[in-house]
Amino acid sequence: HKFALINFAKRQENDLALNTHFDDRLNRFSFMEEFDFVYTTLGFRSQDTSIRSLVISSTTPGEGKSTVAINLAMAVAARGKKVLLVNADLRSSNEIYDRIVSKSDMGLSDYLALKRIDVHSLIRPSLVDRHLFVMTSGWVTNGSFRLIASEKMKNLMQQLQEDFDLVIYDTSSLI
Repeated sequence: HKFALINFAKRQENDLALNTHFDDRLNRFSFMEEFDFVYTTLGFRSQDTSIRSLVISSTTPGEGKSTVAINLAMAVAARGKKVLLVNADLRSSNEIYDRIVSKSDMGLSDYLALKRIDVHSLIRPSLVDRHLFVMTSGWVTNGSFRLIASEKMKNLMQQLQEDFDLVIYDTSSLI
C-alpha cells in the first residue's frame, strides 16, 4: 500500500511550507485552491498507483498540521471524492474538529484499545461536505504509540482504504 507523508513546517508566522507565501490579500477561495493544488500534485507524482492514505505530521505542536489536514480533506471532498479524516493524535484533544463534526466521545483510541467496537460506528459525517467523514481521536491516552503501532491499526488502515477514496491521518507532532 502506498503512503504519502506530508510534513508541513512553520517557517514564519502564518507561513506554511506549501511553496506559497500567504499574505493579507489571500481569501478563503485561493487558500482552498492551494490545498487542491497539493492534492493534484500528489496525484501526478504517483501515476502508477493512486495515493489512498496521507499522514500529516509536524515536528512540534502548533505548526498547523490539523489545519492542513482539515483543509486538504475539504478540498478533496469538494472534488466528489469520499474522504475520511482521522484524528490520530492520541496524545492531546483537538477542539478544531468540533467545527466540522458533531461531538463524539469515542474514536480511534477506543477502537484500538477496546474489543468489539464496530469501526463504522465511530465514523461520522462532517458538517461541511457530504463527501467528508471524520473519526475523532477518542480518549487521550499515554500509550498512544503502542496503539498506533499495533497490528489492529495496520488492519484498520487497510480496511479504511477499501471504504474511502482517500484517508487522511492527522497525527501527533514528532516531538
